[in-house]
Amino acid sequence: MGSYGQRTKIDSLEGRLKTAPPDTNKVKILNALSWELLSQNDYNQALRYARFSAPLAEKLNYKTGLAVAYNLIGLIYSNQSNYPEALRYYFLTLKIRESIGYKRGTAIAYGNIGNVYTEEHNYKEGLVNYKKALEIFTELNDRRGMASSYNGIGNAHSFMGNYTEALENEMAALRIKEELQDKSMIAESYNGIGSLYFHMGDVDKALQHQLNALQLHQEVGDPEGIEITLINLCGIYLQKKNYPEAERAGLKSLVLAQKVTDVETIKEACQKLSEIYAAIGKYTPALSYYKKYVAVRDSISNEENTKKQVRAEMNYEFEKKEAASRLEQEKKEAVAAAEKRKQRIILLAISGFGLLVLGFAFFAYRSFLQKKKANIEISKQKEIIEEKQKAILDSIYYARRIQRSLLPNERYLEKVLKKTGHG
Repeated sequence: MGSYGQRTKIDSLEGRLKTAPPDTNKVKILNALSWELLSQNDYNQALRYARFSAPLAEKLNYKTGLAVAYNLIGLIYSNQSNYPEALRYYFLTLKIRESIGYKRGTAIAYGNIGNVYTEEHNYKEGLVNYKKALEIFTELNDRRGMASSYNGIGNAHSFMGNYTEALENEMAALRIKEELQDKSMIAESYNGIGSLYFHMGDVDKALQHQLNALQLHQEVGDPEGIEITLINLCGIYLQKKNYPEAERAGLKSLVLAQKVTDVETIKEACQKLSEIYAAIGKYTPALSYYKKYVAVRDSISNEENTKKQVRAEMNYEFEKKEAASRLEQEKKEAVAAAEKRKQRIILLAISGFGLLVLGFAFFAYRSFLQKKKANIEISKQKEIIEEKQKAILDSIYYARRIQRSLLPNERYLEKVLKKTGHG
């Protein structure tokens, strides 16, 4: 019924798309189509519509619509295990949402980035982003967002083996979910807390929380939640050596897992049923389930190897693009640096020439002043010399006058001597 309703909605959106003008409403229709197709795991079509939406939103400068398109592309790549591309589009989403001040969207982007890092086993980066999301959700008093963030933090700690920290965060998430009275979310928390108690060796608390989860999953009609809880219960009963209850839970889980094609649960159920039958001496079904377990395990392993190869190729292509982009950026920076150096050299040359001209002007002016000063000094000295020469000449003339007055004329002396008879 749900699938038929979704198909009807997709058909309706595609009908509206045909007549929609290239405006913001068309961006919304394309994003809605992408979301509906993503919900049905039709990743190729979902990606196609999101890729139509993004350039149109960018052309219209419709940032909200562009962020939604990028977020959808990130979700699609994440579901396809193409984590480098998923991260790239989530970071683009984050950048836009931060620029427009959309805090809730920013927190969601941080949460999505945390999910990808956790999937890549980079739990420390996962924690960093979950905590950023929690900080914003707390500021907004967004209780659902806070609960999801606590779950993310709890999961990351759990994968790192920090069970005490994981339990604290899962309990914080549970308290919020109980306030919200959301049975599906509460059931998920019971599952997580039960698994943590099991890892911590408290089997009784683990059993109680899984039973609480099973009851709530049944109340809301969640078949996937039921089969996961049943396989958890199977493991707990097996640990407690309660083989009848373990067998009952294992068989029920296997049937439900086969209906929804949950290969991980199918593999786990077959493995546990093989252990149960071996423990009670039923070796024929034990061997049969073991063979089924090996077949499913190998198929998952082959699929995982294929995914790893695809991821490695995608990572290689992504890194190659990044390297090319960095090289291009480095070239641009080198050209800019060379141009900057050239301009600097020209500026220095001009400045140097200017300083040289100023230096010449300064020295010329200084020389002029010194010359002028010297000329003045020379003039003064010349005047002094002239004055001294004049004084000397005057002195000579004066001496001569005195000599003339003191020494009588020789002719006059001769005349006088002749008169006295001394001659």
